[in-house]
Amino acid sequence: MVVEVPDEVAALLEKEPLLRLAIAETVKRSVTEYLLAVMALDRLTEDSTLTERDALEIGRLVKRVVRERWDAESSS
Repeated sequence: MVVEVPDEVAALLEKEPLLRLAIAETVKRSVTEYLLAVMALDRLTEDSTLTERDALEIGRLVKRVVRERWDAESSS
């Protein structure tokens, strides 16, 4: 995998092999954690019958309720 970084960062990483190694390990760990989370979410939702339309409706409902609570707390 190739990660593009600004020229200043690339120059620093070229000069400092220990820093380059630390960054590589950090990126590797972050990518692994992200992919594992995506895989877990895929498994959780693989049997879902929720449609995009359903999800949008739930989103609207949640936003409306949050707005109503916000308005109620703001006017108190």
